[in-house]
Amino acid sequence: MSNVCPWLSSESTRYYTNADLKVPGGPVMVAVGGWVLDVSTSSFFTAGGAGSHMAGMPCTRALALRSTDPKDVNDEVGNLSPLQQIEMEKQIVAHLSNYRVLGQLSSWQGVRVHPKLLGKHERLHSSMPGDGVHSKPPPEEARLFTAEELSLYNGTDSKLPLVLAVGGVVFDVNSSAGYRFYGPQGPYHAFAGQPCTRGIVLPSLEEADISDDLRDFSEAQMAKVDEWVAFFSAKYKKLGLLRPETDTEQRARIRKLQQTKEQKLLKTAKEVEINKQKSGRVFTSAELRTFDGRHPDMPLLMAVSGHVLDVTPSKAFYGPGGPRHCYAGRAVTRALTLQSTEEKDLNDDVSDFSPQQLAVKEKRVAFFLSKFAKVGQIEPNA
Repeated sequence: MSNVCPWLSSESTRYYTNADLKVPGGPVMVAVGGWVLDVSTSSFFTAGGAGSHMAGMPCTRALALRSTDPKDVNDEVGNLSPLQQIEMEKQIVAHLSNYRVLGQLSSWQGVRVHPKLLGKHERLHSSMPGDGVHSKPPPEEARLFTAEELSLYNGTDSKLPLVLAVGGVVFDVNSSAGYRFYGPQGPYHAFAGQPCTRGIVLPSLEEADISDDLRDFSEAQMAKVDEWVAFFSAKYKKLGLLRPETDTEQRARIRKLQQTKEQKLLKTAKEVEINKQKSGRVFTSAELRTFDGRHPDMPLLMAVSGHVLDVTPSKAFYGPGGPRHCYAGRAVTRALTLQSTEEKDLNDDVSDFSPQQLAVKEKRVAFFLSKFAKVGQIEPNA
């Protein structure tokens, strides 16, 4: 994770030294997880509170251990046990959600939890004792998921909820509408059980974009993150928060997604070949147009690289009202490769494609052949 958060205000991107935390006459500050917080409203950290000796200090270790011992008031967290590390992450999330971020502590060496990915639309409650503001027990939505835990809830086990994480907030999308989009047959199933803020905002279903890596996002794109979190918050139940991944964890998870996809492609290759042999019908362009979803009793078809595919299982995506309905009943190799919805690209002309674009085309054609049943082929030059 980067230590610089470009979406924060100029005030919040200020770097503090340990000595800067003690400003006579200024706000009461503590440093938690590398972030400098204004805790002036806390009865726990201010004068007379059980944690008043932590004021003006880095205190991540003390919070992780739930300790008020002065010897633990520091940021020495390298020797914490796995359970203590989980508690540390919970405390960082809770404190960042409740207090104003003033800046970053320059001496912090750990992974820095990004405030933008904490779902700060809801205030969480720390369970630190003696704090009047945070005296309530953690609510249900304060549960902290790891990306590995999240992957279990991808819709492949009917006994488990179907979830995804947007903006660091974990949502249950197992409603009828959500399942239609994110379930195993849905057009956005790739997001199920995954942190997918980047993919939703771009939008992109590429494995490399199924992540919460927003470090190259513009201000406009970061604003979209808030909009999408608000959208999901209004539509789906919140189950908790996602612990941000380290770069190493993210790379490992994306590699696993890519390997799983490759295994599925290999597994279905034989079935695809069988479908090719069985599907001998030849469609003219005019015939193909009749299968564009206008007739509810007819399948939804489109042609990719000469293959006519039945995309009815993804009707929410390609059917009337769907974001790619313009593909229905058409030959769309060019548009599919360019991810375009422009009329001029709704054809099979790839004569001007670069080698890189042709490689993308082959990759997308292979994916669609593995996902949808082939029912015929398009008439040459149709």
